[in-house]
Amino acid sequence: MNKHIISLIVFLLIFYSSYAQTLAVTFKKRSDAHGQIVDKDTVQRESKELIHPVTLLIDEKNIPESDRYKYEITVKSEQKTNLSTAEYKLNFNSTTLDKTSKEYTFYIIITASDHTDIERSVYLSVSVSKIGATTNENSATASTSHELVVFPSKSLNTYNYLAYVGTNFDLVDGVQAKNLFFATNLMSAPVRKRGFGFSLTLYGNRTTTSTDTSGRTTYTSKAVPIGGDSARFYMESGIKTINRVSDNLGASFSPLIRLFGHLSDPEHVVQLYYAPQFEFIWRRTTITTRYTDVQLVDSIDRADRPFSGPIILTDPVLRTPINIYDIYLGLIGVLMNHENKFVSVRIQVAIGWNFSYTSGRGTGLTRGGQLATFYTRTNQPFFFTRAWITEPVSGITIGAEVSNTLFMKEKAQPYYNVTLSKAINLSSLASIFQPVTTR
Repeated sequence: MNKHIISLIVFLLIFYSSYAQTLAVTFKKRSDAHGQIVDKDTVQRESKELIHPVTLLIDEKNIPESDRYKYEITVKSEQKTNLSTAEYKLNFNSTTLDKTSKEYTFYIIITASDHTDIERSVYLSVSVSKIGATTNENSATASTSHELVVFPSKSLNTYNYLAYVGTNFDLVDGVQAKNLFFATNLMSAPVRKRGFGFSLTLYGNRTTTSTDTSGRTTYTSKAVPIGGDSARFYMESGIKTINRVSDNLGASFSPLIRLFGHLSDPEHVVQLYYAPQFEFIWRRTTITTRYTDVQLVDSIDRADRPFSGPIILTDPVLRTPINIYDIYLGLIGVLMNHENKFVSVRIQVAIGWNFSYTSGRGTGLTRGGQLATFYTRTNQPFFFTRAWITEPVSGITIGAEVSNTLFMKEKAQPYYNVTLSKAINLSSLASIFQPVTTR
């Protein structure tokens, strides 16, 4: 073929391609911290409204001005999009192409939602059509889709309204995670100089008390018949330990009153409030008396003791269940509060008076033939300390408390507990009752 003809064909092809009509509207890709192009946008959800920009790139060549086009944004495939329509808004209207612009930015608004602990996605699609036509004229179909991933909230944004679910540490049988711990903690700090706030806690936990007697105790352990009317009584010695384990349901309320000067200034790192304590606790208590390191000391034969079979006089492990109702009136109390984006620390200390009602069994019978229940009341001064430490990203919370009688060593009966739990914003609990997806 003539060399000139070949050159002419190549020239015509280049000329035609340079004047060919092409139209492409694509989503602008973003780069990560290392400069790598990422296929999807990601945002971190917050408890408030979040506005995220999305940019379209417009590339058009040799489109006659007589041809007018419009482009639209739609949500793709509901099977892939699991962000419900109530959780986002598209700030976009069907728009005609502007030949003087190469980019167009619109916004997707992530609305405030209770689903702050679930990762969700929304898939967007751009379509271009000639005005008056219904077919898609976009030539860049490979880049007409865009994914936006909404990650769950990284951390607690407030410590004022929290629920806790976790475990108690059993300190009697060693450090072991045992039994469910739960609590709800509401706190509203005073915002005015003469105003006051409050702290309200509802909880269920386990407290322990361990009392070890001094030295070794001698006791009569059992009696065994030895024939006739005689019996042999065995005396043993052992270390006597009394453990109290209480499963508690409690409610604590403290008004928070600003102190003088800058002690309660919310702008300071630490705030102190006058916080008298009013608390009620129902303690379902099991008292366990245990003898360890048991040794036989002596045995005595006694006449005129007719019975058959051995009789255990002192159980080596005796468990006695009782109910205790404690009322604490801590008129002298302070609450220390320290909060920042890294940690929350709250410590409350109170001194006051405790009224305790303990159930027991009487000698009289009820009409149904059961032993009558009676309550003994004691009252004594007490001190009470409670601490909460919360890490906001994981929500991990360590709690501890201890209470005991004050100035009364002979009645000393400490209650203490340690808990490990996960803190959750109360508003997030609503997501438990919502569907995981919108399908």
